[in-house]
Amino acid sequence: MAKKNDILISHDGDISLYQIDENIMLNLNEYLESFYKWRQRKGIKAYDDSTFADYIRKRDGEDAITYCKIVGCVGDIDTDWKIPVSISLSGTLICIIGFGIAIFMINILENERQKKKSDK
Repeated sequence: MAKKNDILISHDGDISLYQIDENIMLNLNEYLESFYKWRQRKGIKAYDDSTFADYIRKRDGEDAITYCKIVGCVGDIDTDWKIPVSISLSGTLICIIGFGIAIFMINILENERQKKKSDK
């Protein structure tokens, strides 16, 4: 039996907890791209987490993905899965600082490029 990993899946609504085979988790981007192409071929416009789960089951078998429970809605996650505010806040600050540094470095590099261009 393959090792299972927990994954939260949502499509603009309920957030569902599933368990998936470790191989799927390790190759999740490939599975998502394949799912997207499959949806396009089938002409499926409306979908949710169960559509993705059905796709995985058709591709890898019934035991590849198992629905566990709904843990909440987007914006209101069950406390079992809630990210502590301190982690969320520090993560936000890290992103803002990183973005600021990136903008600063882009400006420096652009100034250097302009300087080299004018020296020619």
